[in-house]
Amino acid sequence: MNNLIFLDKFILLSLNKLAHPILDIFFLFISYLGEFWILTILTAIGLLSYRWNIFKHHWPWLMLAMLLSLIMVLIIKDLTMRPRPQLIIADIRTLKPLPKTYAFPSAHTQTAFSAATYLCLLFRKKILIFIFLGLAFLVGIARIYIGVHYPSDVLVGAFIGSGFSIIIWKLRKLKEH
Repeated sequence: MNNLIFLDKFILLSLNKLAHPILDIFFLFISYLGEFWILTILTAIGLLSYRWNIFKHHWPWLMLAMLLSLIMVLIIKDLTMRPRPQLIIADIRTLKPLPKTYAFPSAHTQTAFSAATYLCLLFRKKILIFIFLGLAFLVGIARIYIGVHYPSDVLVGAFIGSGFSIIIWKLRKLKEH
């Protein structure tokens, strides 16, 4: 267990110390892509611009996956009460004010992976899968880079977001048959 804690802190500090003004701007922007309301708007616009039938059929399911996984993350945050890295590690460089919620798991990463996974299942095109999962991965990296999450927070957030989207996708298919 001590090795995992060491690795968590080592990866966090390694990414966090890559400090560069261009990376700061890039990762702050990417981090905002994990905001629930921003992804809600972006997915709505994306699906609406693609095809109305796709939007009206899939957007409610996507929102259900994102909401249920977010609720799960918020429950886990309150149960585990893991403090943010900047409250524990003195030499963390933070680019945002301290979030009011606990660190574990990452809700931004959960939201990004929930949306990305559902969209990958919907479109199933290699380039889109690469884009969706790549952006979700970058959201997780951004949360570590800006100093608000440990890598384990991000990994569990990704797992929860993806897992709920897969479950909702399968439930949707069962309901249709």
